[in-house]
Amino acid sequence: MRKIYAGILTGILVFSFVSFAAAPDHTQVITEGLQHFNAWKAQGLEHGRALGLLKQFYLGAGMQVYLDNSDMAVIGYGGKSVLLLGEPDTLGSAESGTILFGKPPQCGSPDTWPTSSSAVLLDPFDWQGGVFHNPDLFDAIKSDLQSAGYSTTYYKNSQVTISLIETKLNKGVVFNRGHGGYDSSTGNVIICSGERWSDSKYQYEQSQGWVIRAWILHYGQYYDFFTYTPGLISNYYSNLPNSLIYMESCEGLKNSTMADAWLGAGAGAYMGWTKSVLVVDGDNAAEENFHDLCINGLSVCQVVAKGYSSVGAKLRYKGTGTLGL
Repeated sequence: MRKIYAGILTGILVFSFVSFAAAPDHTQVITEGLQHFNAWKAQGLEHGRALGLLKQFYLGAGMQVYLDNSDMAVIGYGGKSVLLLGEPDTLGSAESGTILFGKPPQCGSPDTWPTSSSAVLLDPFDWQGGVFHNPDLFDAIKSDLQSAGYSTTYYKNSQVTISLIETKLNKGVVFNRGHGGYDSSTGNVIICSGERWSDSKYQYEQSQGWVIRAWILHYGQYYDFFTYTPGLISNYYSNLPNSLIYMESCEGLKNSTMADAWLGAGAGAYMGWTKSVLVVDGDNAAEENFHDLCINGLSVCQVVAKGYSSVGAKLRYKGTGTLGL
């Protein structure tokens, strides 16, 4: 097997090939590719071009590669990784955008509600600091939920484990603020936990494809996390209490795979973004959405009808639009 190196010399991209001293493992090949990706970006290579070179690197190493926008699924050497390669410091891009407030609400008022007055709030990437650290957002959402009669429980960072996701989300409201993406090898929306990856944990879930390994960038370093697929929800939950599931994550509604899993398990409605969303935009929308749902008495479809967007992403829902809080 050959190892691919790339550099830019006098403006010309040059590849060199060196034999591996020993058979590589999945982690070794993934991390070397990511190191090259960082170097190409540091040398000023345009993002799309760097993605193309990274794809070539993994293909040249004999791996299967599936690329959709900035999400790259890589399979080979006994493992699989999804690389979430959007720009750093946000859920999808590094620049601020504008949330658009469009038409007034066009659908019905609430006529159904969660049958449980409990809520769980998940904040697995608060540790990244900067725009990711926003305790004011969670204070505002907790205050609005409590005013509407909901008890709230908050988990952050490494507390947001796969075990917690398997057992603690049977609530009337689930709010998740963190990284998400799209696995183009399966067509599934995926959502990151706050638990670092280990080959030795959740082996049954791994064997079923319910959890996979995803990598994110933080200050020039890549970190791998357990990331769950729709199958985890479908196999661990049923008879949810007509819940509202709110995913402030990139691509939470790129397609309906994750939404369908939650709705099939008994959720009433699922809200999410169709593409990568900027953290500042996602936060502003979530804060206003929960105030409208809890204090102003709007329904899910009335909230979404306001027309929130962020650099091409749209806030959408699936399920019962007249669900309220």
